[in-house]
Amino acid sequence: MAIAYDAFLPEILPYARNCPDPTIEAAVRHTVIEICAKTEIWQQELDPVSAIAEQYAYDLEPPANSVVHRIIHVLDSQGEPLTPVSSGMLEHRATDWRNNPGTAKFYVVQDEDNQIWLAPAPSASLANAFLIRAVLKPSMTSSSCTNYIMSNYRDCIVNGAIARLLQMPDRDWSNYKTAAVKYAMYQAGIVDIEKRARKTHEGVVPVVEYGGIGGRVGPRRRYDIFRTRSS
Repeated sequence: MAIAYDAFLPEILPYARNCPDPTIEAAVRHTVIEICAKTEIWQQELDPVSAIAEQYAYDLEPPANSVVHRIIHVLDSQGEPLTPVSSGMLEHRATDWRNNPGTAKFYVVQDEDNQIWLAPAPSASLANAFLIRAVLKPSMTSSSCTNYIMSNYRDCIVNGAIARLLQMPDRDWSNYKTAAVKYAMYQAGIVDIEKRARKTHEGVVPVVEYGGIGGRVGPRRRYDIFRTRSS
């Protein structure tokens, strides 16, 4: 279930009289995006990725109206974590990885293309071969966000949106003094959400020590242990 950003209009309008509804909605959207990015409170497993033989690039497919902010881990069908590397390191250490299919051991995030590269490319097709857990945030074109965020952190969202609106210069609703108060309340809310995020997700993310191209390290876990969601 999703809650629209304009659902917060009644709580914000008294502080920003004569402010157009679309401006308030935009302030709420930007605030929710910032909360999700700063606190990483919205974590979810994406739909399993099916391997296609000799294909290394796969589109990330987050829920509607959301984008991937950060990938937490990628697990293969045996529950083994793949090691994150940069594209530069991968090219330097294994220059011909695209043309030598095998068992994927590493992944590279391609933010500009909303893709993930698996290296080496899988040698065989396999349904539901990889599980990706990611930090999500609303897209810039979204008009709503999941109830999990909008209901649990309503006060923080309202305070942040009000602070954004009141610090806008030369508007009927500009009020820098109240904006400063609301911003302080918003920042306190961010700290509380960060604490809750750490507590909520403690023990969910497998620890993967960064080992570069030299090898894959990390606990051997069963695939289904991590089938958890936070939405």
